[in-house]
Amino acid sequence: MRFQRFFFSFVLITATGASAQTIPNVLTEDDALRIAHASQSVVALSAAQLDLARSDVERERRWPNPTLDYTRESAGETERFLTLSQSFDFSGRRFLRRRAAELRVEAMQQEVAGQQLDLSRIVRSEFSRAASQHELVRALTEWSRKIGAAAETAARLQAGGEVSGYDRRRLERERIGAEARLAAERGALIAAQRRLASLLGVENLDGVTLQRPTPPEIPAAAELTSRIEQRPDVAAIAKRIDAATLDQQAAQRWRVPLFDLTAGMKNTQADSGAILGAGVSLPIFNRNQDELLRANAEVAILNAQRALLVTRARGEVGGLAAEARELRNAARLFREQALPTSERLTATAEAAYRAGEVGILELLDAYRTALDAEVETAELEQRAREAEIGLTRALGGITR
Repeated sequence: MRFQRFFFSFVLITATGASAQTIPNVLTEDDALRIAHASQSVVALSAAQLDLARSDVERERRWPNPTLDYTRESAGETERFLTLSQSFDFSGRRFLRRRAAELRVEAMQQEVAGQQLDLSRIVRSEFSRAASQHELVRALTEWSRKIGAAAETAARLQAGGEVSGYDRRRLERERIGAEARLAAERGALIAAQRRLASLLGVENLDGVTLQRPTPPEIPAAAELTSRIEQRPDVAAIAKRIDAATLDQQAAQRWRVPLFDLTAGMKNTQADSGAILGAGVSLPIFNRNQDELLRANAEVAILNAQRALLVTRARGEVGGLAAEARELRNAARLFREQALPTSERLTATAEAAYRAGEVGILELLDAYRTALDAEVETAELEQRAREAEIGLTRALGGITR
């Protein structure tokens, strides 16, 4: 479909052809959206799509061009004919088709708004992934620091005969693993930042702090359902149904023929005079059967597509709203309960290890438990944000 081709080119141009932008040191999600939508490529693509739709309006607005005809006959007496012909449509078909074209322009405006929402969803998703990856790197950095400090302490204590060589080697092995994992996740962070940077028209986001948005309030189920009709894609298909209905009405007016008016002059060697003629097309063979069939089929197809779209949207909105609520609540509870518990567990394990009450494996288990809590919190919050982003798009960008 033409719309699908535009959409894929829209995302591609956005990702590869964005103009250079100035990025603030502290980048919010709203800043990222504003910068992405201000891209010259995005603006130019939207304008071109609308101009393409408006060209149909211009075509239907124009009268057909008149025909100027000159004929010279020289059989016997030379005769010259100069005539001007013009066709007139008194059926109202041209007006209906022009109005249908105007409705398709309005539909394209809604589709462009939908494309911008798709871009917003991509930017929000990449922003959230980059922010979550940064939090993971921060947690791994702290874990690596703790393991490194413990390994250094163990090395000093082994020299004094206070800990075994196994403890030192085990901590050293854990330190190597922590540094390797940290390096891998730093690479993933750079990749996530580069993906976001490409949408903003810059090469990288070095030195830029990503500031997460405040989690949105999820409306009640009844309110969510009522907002579906305001979605750009639903509004666009409604406009196209109206336009196809007008095409249907225009095709049904085949009984009113086209009227041709001709005026001119005839000149001979002996005399000259005026020519005046009129004609109508006789709807005998062509009664717009193809136009009427096409218009009827288009109306039926668009009505079916709209019904399917609204049905799927209701299920999508309901599912995403429930998922976002549950994930956000789970992330909040886990952060409030699991993280403080992990911090206390780590402090207890460190004190017990220094007192000789637990071994190295118990200390490492406490460190890993604390890390797992940080990672799981980040994952829950990222999943909740992805559900919120999906819900925002499913509602047509009405929620944050």
